[in-house]
Amino acid sequence: MIKTKQDLNYYLEQDAKAFTFGTNIPKTKTPLFGHLAYKYVKLLRYTEYHHNAGHKFRYLLYKTRFYYKSYKYGNFMPLNVFGPGLFMPHPFNICITGATKIGRNCHIHQNVTIGRNYRIQGGATIGENVFIGANLCIIGPVNIANDVALGAGSVIVKDISEP
Repeated sequence: MIKTKQDLNYYLEQDAKAFTFGTNIPKTKTPLFGHLAYKYVKLLRYTEYHHNAGHKFRYLLYKTRFYYKSYKYGNFMPLNVFGPGLFMPHPFNICITGATKIGRNCHIHQNVTIGRNYRIQGGATIGENVFIGANLCIIGPVNIANDVALGAGSVIVKDISEP
């Protein structure tokens, strides 16, 4: 959870490392150019920081921008779900419940749904270094281990304990 400016800088640094792959795409300073997905992740991080730090006016500004972009891209992603090192190459149509916890270095693609089963309370817990492919559904309080690749088009309703 991002509470201080140092935490924010650490998260942004880890996210930039996840996006670069040896290039300088996220380091573009001008607002018109740059990686669309990285800008979205950066906006998510700033919104989380201002929410957790209690900056009411700045949080309102960032929340408005974040919800506008989320609506534009078809996303529903609550705050404080992702760990550092988030990589979303295509940030479109991603729906995640608030009870979900995702570890560091998560690679998540488009059309992903991480929901909960309304008969069983709780959300998914996803470990570190997890690759989540496109068109994937994770339903219920599922535990996914570290270093796992979840294939595109899968529906996951049971725990995955080993990579």
